[in-house]
Amino acid sequence: MPIQAYFNVAAELIALISGTYFFRQIRSGYLYLYVFVIIGFTTEIILLFLGLSGLKNTQWLSHIYFPLEFLVLSLLYLKNIKNIIAKKWMKVVIAGLMLFSVINPIFLQKLTFYSQVRSFSSIVLVVFSLLYFYQVISDTEISKLSREPMIWVNIAVLMYYSTGLFYNVLFTHILEYSREFLKFTIVYFAALNTLLYLLIALAFVIEGWPKNRKKVQSGLK
Repeated sequence: MPIQAYFNVAAELIALISGTYFFRQIRSGYLYLYVFVIIGFTTEIILLFLGLSGLKNTQWLSHIYFPLEFLVLSLLYLKNIKNIIAKKWMKVVIAGLMLFSVINPIFLQKLTFYSQVRSFSSIVLVVFSLLYFYQVISDTEISKLSREPMIWVNIAVLMYYSTGLFYNVLFTHILEYSREFLKFTIVYFAALNTLLYLLIALAFVIEGWPKNRKKVQSGLK
């Protein structure tokens, strides 16, 4: 098993343990984030099991995982973004992409190919994260940014999905072009994935820490 897979599992496990430990303290809106971690960790374990069993093509999982991760993260942003854009337009975009994720493997892409849904969902999530940062800049509701869990989550999402967009769009073409270059990009993307879950773990700790909860003035209920 590639060494980067161990780092991925370890980071996701740390996030899962952090979320579980502080589960009773976290506000209801962050339950979407907890579900995101569960989905990611479960998918990683399934991938490892399929790899050890000798199954070479596991791309069909991308057609399931990518829509699910997009949905729960979008619901998290729907809970956080308030006056920047009408909620109905966010719901239309979310519903449209979820519909596309169903149509895509039926009419457009084979299940044996890496799902391009991630490319479109990454763009939407990057836009959501930028909207949230704009809201933070425009609003003085948060007294200290480092003590707001959503700030760390948003940094993780923006970093992961913006830098990974190139990888998602060109994955299939990279595979055809060079196996060596593909290995490099997989290691790079695995490092991003590890950092994503470590920042999410940090957000759970900040959210659940008793002293911090009294000082955070987020609008997330």
